[in-house]
Amino acid sequence: MALHACGWGSTRAVMALRVYVPESPRWLIEKGEYEKAAQIIARIVPAVKDQIDLIVADALKHATKIERVKLKYSDLFKKEYLRRTVLAVVPWFSMDIATYGVGLFTPTILAIIAYDNETNYILRDIASTKGAAYLDIFLIIGFALNIWFVEKLGRIRLQIIGLAWMFIGLLILAAAGVSMGSNGATSLYLVIPGFVLFNLLMNMGPNATTFILPAELFPTKLRASAHGLATSSAKFGAALGIFILPIIKDAIGLPAALISLAEFVLIGLVVTAVFKVQTMGRSLEEINPGDIT
Repeated sequence: MALHACGWGSTRAVMALRVYVPESPRWLIEKGEYEKAAQIIARIVPAVKDQIDLIVADALKHATKIERVKLKYSDLFKKEYLRRTVLAVVPWFSMDIATYGVGLFTPTILAIIAYDNETNYILRDIASTKGAAYLDIFLIIGFALNIWFVEKLGRIRLQIIGLAWMFIGLLILAAAGVSMGSNGATSLYLVIPGFVLFNLLMNMGPNATTFILPAELFPTKLRASAHGLATSSAKFGAALGIFILPIIKDAIGLPAALISLAEFVLIGLVVTAVFKVQTMGRSLEEINPGDIT
């Protein structure tokens, strides 16, 4: 009940604060609301107020001459945007299969691999839960590293690095699963670096960059639709990962199940490398030259 109340309180706080968040100036310009867009820009960057006022005055004079092209949801799959749609959707979908499959069942995986020799079920459960909590620290460190590196290395490079090491981390965990029972010490020595690599590099790379890219790859007219498609696809992948991991584990064993998740990560890695569109250091106008905003 306390956690529920805390979560509801946080939701209400975010909803209240959202009232004071201004609309995107680009979106307002797209709707012809030049003066409102200028007010928001001037509030954020007061030093350019005079220049913005001149630009707005000129835009209002020629506003009737601007032909606003309306794009439909189906335009995401046209040749012009298909490459970007694949880049935004597929890596996020495939990554979330592994992210949620491993993330939700971390204590279970630890209990099977690292604490298999513990005969007391309660003690094994407590130990695996504590281990999962310690490993979650690397998720926080990963996000901190992303903040530091995202403008230094770029979104695509970070995504490739992160997915590559997630793949390696899953293979290490699979190897730990293979060695369990025959050599408990080897399993323990493998499972820790496997989880550390997976958690750290996931949040340093694709768990953040897959959220950033859809917002940067598409023009204002398609941005919300593209982000909605990518997000919904990712959450479908998350649900799939949670659903299929226990089934695969029961059918072919934990090591093979982890290798299956690694294959999904590899798909995301290959798609990122093949369909990459660099956005670092480029304005949205450079990325989308046809966008009037």
